[in-house]
Amino acid sequence: MSHELRTPLNIIIGYSELIQETVEDGTDLTNLQVDVGRIQSSGEHLLKVIDSILTFTKIEGGHYAAEITEFYIAEVVNEIEFLAQPLM
Repeated sequence: MSHELRTPLNIIIGYSELIQETVEDGTDLTNLQVDVGRIQSSGEHLLKVIDSILTFTKIEGGHYAAEITEFYIAEVVNEIEFLAQPLM
């Protein structure tokens, strides 16, 4: 589970540092929008992981009833691809 938390957090920190260096140098601002999008997406992913952990804790404690929800697998795959693209 620790890698589930560390991966998006490392992306957030890494891109934040890259953007800070880019802004300080005044160069390569064209990729800034993509980097900001990856930071936002990674932050949202990390929030979902944390929410899932908290929900699982509630389920184990008997304070939460599981529910069935609909989701679109294509959106999940696209988000994973977007986050993993810099690592490829």
